[in-house]
Amino acid sequence: MGVTKQAAQQRSIPKVQLESPNIPFTARAWSVLTSAQREAREANNAEIGPVHIIVGLLSEPKSVAMVALAQLGVTDKKIRSETRAHFPLASDSTPELIPCSQDGQKVLDLAHREALRMGHNYVGTEHILLGLVEFEAGNGPLATLSVTQDAAREKVKAILGGNARP
Repeated sequence: MGVTKQAAQQRSIPKVQLESPNIPFTARAWSVLTSAQREAREANNAEIGPVHIIVGLLSEPKSVAMVALAQLGVTDKKIRSETRAHFPLASDSTPELIPCSQDGQKVLDLAHREALRMGHNYVGTEHILLGLVEFEAGNGPLATLSVTQDAAREKVKAILGGNARP
């Protein structure tokens, strides 16, 4: 019996609990989370944190989040360089399915809120980016790269062509 692509992907996606799970993640947003899990595994980290999610965004270069970051002058190379120092120390053991840390979960909750705030019925990479920037509150890798909440929100809205509430 074969395994569908969706079933295989769901097995590799980190478990997350959202405040209201009835808003689905887009395929690109799931790809970001899968990549974040891979980054955590490669770093021998036992949990997926915000820094893993930031690097996970790199897996979707044509996503709204990465287009917005590029328009803000943030390149893949800059993200990799800036996040390197923020990775947690390697742990002794890494679980097969790496869960989100409390901070990683908070980022996803904030992404969910951004989707609702923008009137969207999905959580996309743009919402994850805005959740990350809000979580950092001016103190983190994206803030060091001069990504502010207002600038990120403005770029996302421009890319979406006004398909978001103010």
